[in-house]
Amino acid sequence: MAHFAEVRTDTNEVLRVIVISNKDVDANGGDYSVGAQDFVTNLMKDAQSESIKEIYGGAYPSSVYWKQCSYNGNRGVFPGVGCTFNSAENRFEGPKHFPSWILNTTTCRYEAPVARPDGEHGEKWLQTAWDEDNLRWNGNTNDENYIWNPSTNSWEDA
Repeated sequence: MAHFAEVRTDTNEVLRVIVISNKDVDANGGDYSVGAQDFVTNLMKDAQSESIKEIYGGAYPSSVYWKQCSYNGNRGVFPGVGCTFNSAENRFEGPKHFPSWILNTTTCRYEAPVARPDGEHGEKWLQTAWDEDNLRWNGNTNDENYIWNPSTNSWEDA
């Protein structure tokens, strides 16, 4: 089965991913061809998703295009809602969760400017979350809060 992502023209944001028969792809130019993209565009031109309309206040985005994607790493990450298509690099990139995060061009995923620590703190296992305001990782248990110190590679009391 082949996968195609519907992408907003104005923002390059992925709206949804659908599955198309390999026979249909092969009969229309093959994998990653303009012919296959045109086939999917024509097939889906009147198949607007109601859930996408709801997200955009009842109106479907005015202009979209379709790009083939794959689990095998062709064209970057396998896209989902919130991912984007980078046309200059011809690849899908993971969502950018925070403005400070930087694209890892090898993995096509955005990463925090400070590597994410594991949640282990002695006998405790912490839930970790990125703190964009302070550009750091926070960890907590039900009643204790910690801050990750990348200089010492350790959790400190908040």
